[in-house]
Amino acid sequence: MAAGAGGRVGAARRGGRGPGVDVIARTEQAGYYLGLGRVSDARRSLQLAERAAVEHRQWEWYWSIVLFHRAASAWALHHPDPEPARAELRRGLATIPLDSLDLRGDAASNAAMLFGLVGWTERADSLRTRIEDAFEPTEKGRGFQVGRQRYLLYRSLGRDDGAAALEALNRLEELAPCPAVCAERIVAGLAFELAGEADRAIEAYEAGLETAPLFWVTFETGFLPLAYDRLGGLYESRGDVERAAATFRRMVEAYPDAEEPVASRVRTVRARAGELPSGR
Repeated sequence: MAAGAGGRVGAARRGGRGPGVDVIARTEQAGYYLGLGRVSDARRSLQLAERAAVEHRQWEWYWSIVLFHRAASAWALHHPDPEPARAELRRGLATIPLDSLDLRGDAASNAAMLFGLVGWTERADSLRTRIEDAFEPTEKGRGFQVGRQRYLLYRSLGRDDGAAALEALNRLEELAPCPAVCAERIVAGLAFELAGEADRAIEAYEAGLETAPLFWVTFETGFLPLAYDRLGGLYESRGDVERAAATFRRMVEAYPDAEEPVASRVRTVRARAGELPSGR
């Protein structure tokens, strides 16, 4: 789920009506489709979510939920190429400029995280500084600190800075082990792997693959193909060919009718599984 959106999502669901419900429902539907590799259906659902947000001038919803999902999923689906995610952000900036956002809201924080994730470090740092300045020192409690560390985590991933990613993730787990971090286990796995913490990366990837298919963490379904790929690779690098082959087969079985760009990763993983002794 997009950073900090939980309170608003819960309120909208309890209300049972209004544009927010449609934005959330369509975005969650997109997450469901991505979990099946149905990329074109996911895009259509996100287009409907975007339309609802724009028609009702819900700028915060657009950046907090719809664009966060679009850009983060594009980053994961095309990893390690950040350009598709950058294209989503350019489109988002053309649709709803940053000046339309409340610096104290979820949307601005999410935008800074996305800028960091795609490697737009200067823009990310500039926005995060403005966010920091919008709060009084007495307002920077635990929730604010969680947001700051999540920003640093995503920024570190965008810079391939394993040490900084590990520092931010460790601090996050001290501040709020769940749900702020548990809902992003695949992101955590990427950070642990980047930092050379293979055991923790494996644990996080396995947890993410158990959680995300349930579709309550709709944000992470776009990260599933990458998680299968990275997890199988970690097992393979350790010489655990049975677990590596099993992980690769799980991915192939999970996406029998996947569309691009998921289909390309499935083909690559299928070939890797076939090359392993226990994958034949």
